[in-house]
Order: sequence, then C-alpha cells, then structure tokens
Amino acid sequence: NGLGICLMVMLLTGQRRHRPAQLADGKIFAWICRLCLLLCLLEVAGFLLDGRQFSGARSAAMGCNVLLFMLGTLPAYLWVCCLNSHLGRRQRLFAVLPAAVVMVLSVANLFADVFFGITADNVYYRGPLAWFPYVVTVGYLIGGAVLIKLRQRRTGRYIYMPISAFLLPVYLGIVLQLLFYGLSFIWGAAALGLTSLYISLQSELAFRDPLTNLYNRSFLLHYIHNQKKKVTLTGILLDVNSFKAINDTFGHQKGDCILQAVAHMLLEAATDKTVAVVRYGGDEFVVLMMDDNQEQTQLFRQRLDLYLDQYNHTQGATTPISLSAGVARIELGTGASELFFQEMDRKMYEDKAAFYQRMQEDVVCVDEWY
Repeated sequence: NGLGICLMVMLLTGQRRHRPAQLADGKIFAWICRLCLLLCLLEVAGFLLDGRQFSGARSAAMGCNVLLFMLGTLPAYLWVCCLNSHLGRRQRLFAVLPAAVVMVLSVANLFADVFFGITADNVYYRGPLAWFPYVVTVGYLIGGAVLIKLRQRRTGRYIYMPISAFLLPVYLGIVLQLLFYGLSFIWGAAALGLTSLYISLQSELAFRDPLTNLYNRSFLLHYIHNQKKKVTLTGILLDVNSFKAINDTFGHQKGDCILQAVAHMLLEAATDKTVAVVRYGGDEFVVLMMDDNQEQTQLFRQRLDLYLDQYNHTQGATTPISLSAGVARIELGTGASELFFQEMDRKMYEDKAAFYQRMQEDVVCVDEWY
C-alpha cells in the first residue's frame, strides 16, 4: 500500500503538469487514481487500527473498513466508463447497479456482519459475503476486456488501450489477497496496473493531434506499417476547399475553428466500419474504413454531406465548408503504402480541380447574366 500511495501521488502530480486528462477518458482515469490513493490510505489505516485498544479505535476501524468496501468497486466501474468514453459509446445506467448494491450492503455492515465483522477486542474478520465485492470487481474488469475485444472484432476499429497492462496486476492482487488472509495486495497491484496504463496513455498522446483530438499522421503511418494481419482497407483523403482564403480573410483562429468543426463532423459521420479518423496534416484528413463493400463508403459520404449541409445552414453561414475527397484501397501487409497515399492524393486533387472549375463556371454565368 505504501508503494501504491507513492505511485498514485506521482501519477496525479504528473497529470497536473502534463494535462493528459483534458480528454473525457483522461478525466475518468484521474478519478480512478484518486480513488486508488484513498483506498490505499484507508487500508493502511484499517491495518494499523486492527487489534488496537484505545477509546474510539473500534469505531474508527469500522468506519475505515466500511469505506473500503463502499468505494472498493468504484475504480473497476469507472474503468468500464473510461473504456466507453474511449470507444465513443454511451454510458449504460444499469452498469452501475452492481457497484450500487455493494455500497448499500457496505452501509448495512454497520448493523450486521455482511462483508466483515470486528470483535470486541477490535480484531477484523471476514463476513459471509466477503467474496461478493471481489466478484463484482472482477466482473467489471472482465466486462471491460470483453467490450474492447468485441468492438475490435465487430468493427476492426483500432483501439489504443493495452488491456493486459492494467488487468494482469489487478487480477494477481485479487487472487493473492483471497489466498493469503491478512496480507494486502489489491490496491498496490491496482496502482502498478494504473501506472503501466498511464505510461501507455502518455504514449498515445504522441499519436493525437492537440487541436482536433483526432489521431495524427504518425499514428496513421504506425498503424499501416505495423499491422500484421492482412486486411484490405479503404482510405478517404479529405481536404478543406479554399482553406487558405479562410485563414487570410478571417484569421487563423477562425481557421482552427473550421478544422475542429470538420473533425467533429467526420467523427459523427463515422460508421461501424470506420477504423480511424486522422488529421493527416494542415487541412487534410484521412478516414480509414474496413473494405467490406462500396456501400459503406457511400454511406459515410452521405452522412458527411448531411452534417456539412446542417453546419453550412447554421454555424457556417458566413464561412461555408466544402471538402474535396480522394478514395483509394490498400491491402495491409503488402508494402504498398506509398501507392495508397499517392492514389488518394491524386484523386483528391482531381476532385478539388473539378470544384474550382465549377466555381469558375458559376462566376462566368453570373457575369453573363449581368
């Protein structure tokens, strides 16, 4: 627990300095660390109070252990919330029910020996349902792992969330604490798992674009060059038309707002077959999709056009957004990435040239009318 306290203080201090918790899942991760720190402190206090004979010692021990069981399943529940946020899924209200049941039974422990009991000599002992919070915790952890695996298998979407780095130490800590009564392993092991997960999340920040929060070009190249499975993907390269004119006319701050709006629309338009949405550079974006059939690409384009129309009729009345697109296919593992990017780039510039040609024709038509 002393090790766990030191690790959690270091993580929370590091988060305050580097601010990776600006993302929703990062904020939830910070709360998991805070809870882990508190639980380490409570368990230390519970062990120090065990068997002590002084006024108020038994009440203090009872309070520490009730809080331990009340809060003990919350980090695992928040882990599932963190994964849902990371995957862009909605939080399910029923998911909190097991943790809520544990909290209610923990309060009931003040009146009956549910999870634990304390003798008249202030000695702690396990109650008949001491196993239940462990089962709930393991259930949440397994549920989170299954959630990621199913998401990856169903959509092929790349998920930068190393499950084993966090789960293996926690599982080991739970097993050891159940087997060796009187020794504390769980929260120290959880602190180790959270530390390894924090390192992984820090690594992910190198793959994130700070302006749009999309994956960046480094991630795209890493994903394509390190994908071991032979998978065929469709790539859509999108470029904001007349973006330089927007920056020159309205300023770079407005240009940043345009890029953020495009990023939001691309994420909203993403289908279940979307693998990743990437800010490729400047005003260019790449959307990777599983190459099941051409209808998926058309569905994405239709959804994106709908969001563009909505934006241009509301927020974009003064600076409407239009995008040029180039589509190409790649079979990962064949080393054809250069041709893939060249093909997307060529088709995108063809689409952009057609866009400017249409604009020029419209101007000529207006001049002739006058």
